[in-house]
Amino acid sequence: MSSIPVTRCIFCGGSELTGEHIYSGWTHQLMASRQNAKARASIAATHYIHGDESNIVKLPGNIRDWQVKCVCGKCNNGWMREIENQARPILTDLIKSNDIIIYSKEQRIICAWAALKLMVAEYDNKTPVTVSDSQRKYMYNHKSPPSNGWGIWIGAFEKRDFRAEWICRPLPLVRKKMTAELANVKASHFNTCANTQIIGKLFIHIIHVPVKLKIDRWRFVLPHHGALFRIWPAANTPIKWPSRALDDTDAETAIEAFFLRCSKIVADAVAQARAQNGA
Repeated sequence: MSSIPVTRCIFCGGSELTGEHIYSGWTHQLMASRQNAKARASIAATHYIHGDESNIVKLPGNIRDWQVKCVCGKCNNGWMREIENQARPILTDLIKSNDIIIYSKEQRIICAWAALKLMVAEYDNKTPVTVSDSQRKYMYNHKSPPSNGWGIWIGAFEKRDFRAEWICRPLPLVRKKMTAELANVKASHFNTCANTQIIGKLFIHIIHVPVKLKIDRWRFVLPHHGALFRIWPAANTPIKWPSRALDDTDAETAIEAFFLRCSKIVADAVAQARAQNGA
């Protein structure tokens, strides 16, 4: 967990930390009205290796006021602001569902922006940290998320009753042979996450796993086929926007899919190991 006070910048190790808004001011006018808009972010943290219990943590206020103190002024006002400035015109079109073409360059900028938000948000004092120091260093040095172990998808979203705007599903993935031994142990370390960010009509979904694992073949089975586009690693194929829109059911399916799949794999491994030990 990130409950230990942060005294050094999570990217460069510098001092004199500044507060960083998860969502900058320009996005606020593109979000839902403040009326009755409290507790719109939730973090579901798995407590046990086999994932049968979780804890839902909600923000006390509006998501646009969410601020985390974990980066130094040099990073915040330097390369992080540059990513923000590059992403702003692209994301504005996506959030508003304007007709545009998203080329590889734009895909990389969107991914850098979204991954950066996830990395900073994890240092909220109630949030598990899932991104490793080496992955943050990669972001700092390359101004993009790691190419291995990360997948990012986007889709247009026409929501009706769906209220959440930020959802995290942290997971503690361990080697198969360890799952039975740790099945009833509370997780103290998380190395995997499925994160969803919803701004206006834009749906962003990020999955990151330990580098040695592969998610290249991961696919979503949604009621509306073709509603999500994988943009990280950046594709050479341009994307015509807006895409076929997700609805509330599609969104819920995408948000839960990876978490449920991992939970089933781990549960099956635990059952198999226990059966073998009892044989």
